[in-house]
Amino acid sequence: MDERRIAERQVAQFPVTLSITGPVALTGQTLNLSRSGLLLEAQGRIPVAITLQGARYTGFLVRAAQNQSGEANTITIAIELVDLLPAA
Repeated sequence: MDERRIAERQVAQFPVTLSITGPVALTGQTLNLSRSGLLLEAQGRIPVAITLQGARYTGFLVRAAQNQSGEANTITIAIELVDLLPAA
């Protein structure tokens, strides 16, 4: 996998709250389609804010995927932060 991170990643588990912070309008096209859903490729960014350990950070949604763990309604989300986390 192509590694594009600016900073080294560390394993950490903290409660976090995520919210979409602005209007989202994406333009694109479907890659596949069924009666119950679609996969699309689009241009645009989805602005988000997260609260982590009492601090608020802003950024953009990079990707979201349904977990393969079998746990209902769980997804994995990647966020590109504008406000960097403090150094560990």
